[in-house]
Amino acid sequence: MQQSSLTQLDNYPTPRQAWRDEDLPLLKEAGVDFSDIYSAYRDQRHNPEFAAYYQPYETSDWVISIGCLSNPLRQKMANALGVHDIRFEPGYDRESPESIKFAEDLILVYRKIFSGKTTAEWMTILNDAGVPCGPMRFIEEMVYDEQALANGMIVETTHAVAGNTRGPGPLSTMSESPLEITRGAPAFGEHTDEILQEAGYSAAELKALKVNEDVF
Repeated sequence: MQQSSLTQLDNYPTPRQAWRDEDLPLLKEAGVDFSDIYSAYRDQRHNPEFAAYYQPYETSDWVISIGCLSNPLRQKMANALGVHDIRFEPGYDRESPESIKFAEDLILVYRKIFSGKTTAEWMTILNDAGVPCGPMRFIEEMVYDEQALANGMIVETTHAVAGNTRGPGPLSTMSESPLEITRGAPAFGEHTDEILQEAGYSAAELKALKVNEDVF
Protein backbone atom coordinates (compact mmCIF):
# COMPACT_ATOMS: atom_id res chain seq x y z
CA MET A 1 0.00 0.00 0.00
CA GLN A 2 1.35 3.41 -0.95
CA GLN A 3 1.60 6.15 1.63
CA SER A 4 1.82 9.91 1.29
CA SER A 5 2.42 12.74 3.72
CA LEU A 6 -1.33 12.82 4.43
CA THR A 7 -1.81 9.06 4.63
CA GLN A 8 -0.85 7.21 7.78
CA LEU A 9 -0.87 3.52 8.62
CA ASP A 10 -0.79 3.50 12.40
CA ASN A 11 1.03 0.17 12.54
CA TYR A 12 3.56 1.11 9.86
CA PRO A 13 4.66 4.73 10.32
CA THR A 14 7.00 6.22 7.74
CA PRO A 15 10.37 7.63 8.86
CA ARG A 16 8.96 11.17 8.72
CA GLN A 17 5.91 10.20 10.76
CA ALA A 18 8.10 8.60 13.42
CA TRP A 19 10.32 11.72 13.39
CA ARG A 20 7.20 13.87 13.81
CA ASP A 21 6.18 12.00 16.96
CA GLU A 22 9.58 11.40 18.52
CA ASP A 23 12.04 14.11 17.48
CA LEU A 24 10.01 17.13 16.36
CA PRO A 25 8.49 17.90 19.80
CA LEU A 26 11.95 17.78 21.40
CA LEU A 27 13.47 20.05 18.76
CA LYS A 28 10.70 22.61 19.19
CA GLU A 29 10.96 22.46 22.98
CA ALA A 30 14.70 23.04 22.75
CA GLY A 31 14.15 26.15 20.62
CA VAL A 32 16.03 24.86 17.59
CA ASP A 33 15.90 27.23 14.59
CA PHE A 34 13.38 26.42 11.89
CA SER A 35 16.08 26.05 9.22
CA ASP A 36 17.77 23.33 11.27
CA ILE A 37 14.44 21.59 11.97
CA TYR A 38 13.56 21.70 8.29
CA SER A 39 16.93 20.24 7.39
CA ALA A 40 16.31 17.39 9.82
CA TYR A 41 12.84 16.91 8.33
CA ARG A 42 14.25 16.59 4.82
CA ASP A 43 16.71 13.99 6.04
CA GLN A 44 13.83 11.74 7.04
CA ARG A 45 13.09 10.82 3.47
CA HIS A 46 11.11 7.80 2.43
CA ASN A 47 12.81 4.62 1.32
CA PRO A 48 13.74 5.29 -2.34
CA GLU A 49 12.58 1.73 -2.99
CA PHE A 50 11.08 2.08 -6.45
CA ALA A 51 11.75 5.73 -7.27
CA ALA A 52 13.76 4.58 -10.30
CA TYR A 53 10.51 3.46 -11.93
CA TYR A 54 8.56 6.66 -11.41
CA GLN A 55 10.46 9.71 -12.60
CA PRO A 56 11.73 11.54 -15.69
CA TYR A 57 14.96 10.62 -17.45
CA GLU A 58 17.01 12.60 -19.94
CA THR A 59 17.41 10.89 -23.28
CA SER A 60 19.93 11.77 -25.96
CA ASP A 61 17.63 14.49 -27.30
CA TRP A 62 14.92 15.24 -24.73
CA VAL A 63 13.24 13.89 -21.56
CA ILE A 64 10.97 10.89 -21.07
CA SER A 65 8.72 10.32 -18.05
CA ILE A 66 8.19 6.86 -16.58
CA GLY A 67 5.18 5.90 -14.44
CA CYS A 68 5.42 2.30 -13.23
CA LEU A 69 3.27 2.00 -10.10
CA SER A 70 3.20 -1.78 -9.78
CA ASN A 71 5.80 -4.53 -9.67
CA PRO A 72 4.65 -6.16 -12.93
CA LEU A 73 5.15 -2.84 -14.73
CA ARG A 74 8.51 -2.29 -13.04
CA GLN A 75 9.67 -5.71 -14.12
CA LYS A 76 8.60 -4.95 -17.69
CA MET A 77 10.74 -1.83 -17.65
CA ALA A 78 13.74 -3.63 -16.15
CA ASN A 79 13.44 -6.36 -18.76
CA ALA A 80 13.07 -3.86 -21.59
CA LEU A 81 16.26 -2.10 -20.48
CA GLY A 82 18.14 -5.33 -19.78
CA VAL A 83 18.54 -4.63 -16.08
CA HIS A 84 18.41 -7.26 -13.32
CA ASP A 85 16.66 -5.83 -10.27
CA ILE A 86 17.67 -7.99 -7.31
CA ARG A 87 14.63 -6.86 -5.33
CA PHE A 88 12.31 -8.89 -7.54
CA GLU A 89 13.94 -12.11 -6.40
CA PRO A 90 11.67 -14.28 -4.18
CA GLY A 91 12.08 -13.58 -0.48
CA TYR A 92 14.34 -10.58 -0.96
CA ASP A 93 14.24 -8.03 1.89
CA ARG A 94 13.43 -4.75 0.19
CA GLU A 95 13.99 -2.82 3.44
CA SER A 96 17.56 -4.03 3.95
CA PRO A 97 20.46 -1.54 3.70
CA GLU A 98 21.68 -3.43 0.65
CA SER A 99 18.30 -2.99 -1.03
CA ILE A 100 18.18 0.74 -0.27
CA LYS A 101 21.69 1.20 -1.64
CA PHE A 102 20.72 -0.77 -4.73
CA ALA A 103 17.65 1.46 -5.24
CA GLU A 104 19.78 4.60 -5.09
CA ASP A 105 22.37 3.21 -7.51
CA LEU A 106 19.70 1.92 -9.89
CA ILE A 107 18.58 5.46 -10.66
CA LEU A 108 22.10 6.25 -11.84
CA VAL A 109 22.14 3.08 -13.94
CA TYR A 110 18.88 4.01 -15.64
CA ARG A 111 20.04 7.57 -16.23
CA LYS A 112 23.05 6.29 -18.14
CA ILE A 113 20.98 3.82 -20.17
CA PHE A 114 18.31 6.35 -21.13
CA SER A 115 20.91 8.86 -22.28
CA GLY A 116 21.99 6.45 -25.01
CA LYS A 117 18.87 6.68 -27.22
CA THR A 118 16.43 9.32 -28.42
CA THR A 119 13.04 9.84 -26.83
CA ALA A 120 11.32 8.43 -29.93
CA GLU A 121 13.45 5.29 -29.76
CA TRP A 122 12.64 4.79 -26.09
CA MET A 123 8.94 5.42 -26.69
CA THR A 124 8.92 2.58 -29.22
CA ILE A 125 10.84 0.21 -26.96
CA LEU A 126 8.80 0.91 -23.84
CA ASN A 127 5.43 1.02 -25.55
CA ASP A 128 6.15 -2.37 -27.12
CA ALA A 129 7.00 -3.66 -23.64
CA GLY A 130 3.82 -2.23 -22.10
CA VAL A 131 5.61 0.33 -19.93
CA PRO A 132 3.68 3.56 -19.11
CA CYS A 133 5.74 6.45 -20.45
CA GLY A 134 5.57 9.67 -22.39
CA PRO A 135 7.74 12.54 -23.59
CA MET A 136 8.05 15.42 -21.17
CA ARG A 137 5.79 18.35 -21.98
CA PHE A 138 5.78 21.90 -20.71
CA ILE A 139 2.41 22.94 -19.32
CA GLU A 140 1.87 25.36 -22.18
CA GLU A 141 2.28 22.52 -24.70
CA MET A 142 -0.62 20.56 -23.23
CA VAL A 143 -3.25 22.68 -25.01
CA TYR A 144 -2.19 20.96 -28.25
CA ASP A 145 -1.41 17.49 -26.84
CA GLU A 146 -3.23 14.84 -28.89
CA GLN A 147 -3.99 12.59 -25.92
CA ALA A 148 -5.24 15.45 -23.75
CA LEU A 149 -7.52 16.61 -26.57
CA ALA A 150 -8.81 13.10 -27.29
CA ASN A 151 -9.61 12.55 -23.60
CA GLY A 152 -11.45 15.86 -23.32
CA MET A 153 -8.94 17.17 -20.80
CA ILE A 154 -8.44 20.27 -22.95
CA VAL A 155 -11.54 21.98 -24.37
CA GLU A 156 -12.16 24.95 -26.61
CA THR A 157 -14.63 27.70 -25.75
CA THR A 158 -15.42 31.15 -27.08
CA HIS A 159 -14.99 34.20 -24.87
CA ALA A 160 -17.07 37.31 -25.61
CA VAL A 161 -13.96 39.52 -25.62
CA ALA A 162 -10.91 37.27 -26.01
CA GLY A 163 -12.36 34.99 -28.70
CA ASN A 164 -11.34 31.34 -28.98
CA THR A 165 -9.79 29.94 -25.82
CA ARG A 166 -8.32 26.59 -24.81
CA GLY A 167 -8.16 25.33 -21.25
CA PRO A 168 -8.70 22.44 -18.85
CA GLY A 169 -11.90 20.45 -19.23
CA PRO A 170 -13.64 18.33 -16.58
CA LEU A 171 -11.15 15.96 -14.97
CA SER A 172 -13.81 13.46 -13.89
CA THR A 173 -16.19 11.35 -15.96
CA MET A 174 -19.49 10.30 -14.38
CA SER A 175 -21.92 8.00 -16.19
CA GLU A 176 -25.06 9.38 -14.53
CA SER A 177 -23.98 13.03 -14.43
CA PRO A 178 -22.01 13.84 -17.58
CA LEU A 179 -19.80 16.89 -17.17
CA GLU A 180 -19.52 19.34 -20.03
CA ILE A 181 -18.25 22.87 -20.49
CA THR A 182 -20.80 24.58 -22.72
CA ARG A 183 -19.48 28.14 -22.82
CA GLY A 184 -16.50 30.27 -21.91
CA ALA A 185 -16.02 32.38 -18.82
CA PRO A 186 -18.32 35.45 -18.84
CA ALA A 187 -16.99 38.89 -19.62
CA PHE A 188 -17.34 41.57 -16.95
CA GLY A 189 -21.06 42.31 -16.54
CA GLU A 190 -22.02 40.10 -19.50
CA HIS A 191 -24.98 38.47 -17.76
CA THR A 192 -26.04 41.25 -15.39
CA ASP A 193 -29.28 42.07 -17.20
CA GLU A 194 -30.19 38.43 -17.72
CA ILE A 195 -29.71 37.49 -14.07
CA LEU A 196 -31.49 40.52 -12.60
CA GLN A 197 -34.40 40.15 -15.00
CA GLU A 198 -34.80 36.54 -13.86
CA ALA A 199 -34.81 37.90 -10.29
CA GLY A 200 -37.76 40.16 -11.18
CA TYR A 201 -36.10 43.54 -11.81
CA SER A 202 -37.74 45.75 -14.42
CA ALA A 203 -35.89 47.52 -17.22
CA ALA A 204 -36.28 50.83 -15.37
CA GLU A 205 -34.88 49.36 -12.17
CA LEU A 206 -31.91 47.90 -14.05
CA LYS A 207 -31.21 51.28 -15.61
CA ALA A 208 -31.29 52.98 -12.20
CA LEU A 209 -28.94 50.40 -10.69
CA LYS A 210 -26.45 50.96 -13.48
CA VAL A 211 -26.70 54.76 -13.29
CA ASN A 212 -25.86 54.52 -9.58
CA GLU A 213 -23.11 52.01 -10.42
CA ASP A 214 -24.65 49.49 -8.05
CA VAL A 215 -24.24 46.94 -10.80
CA PHE A 216 -22.34 46.89 -14.08
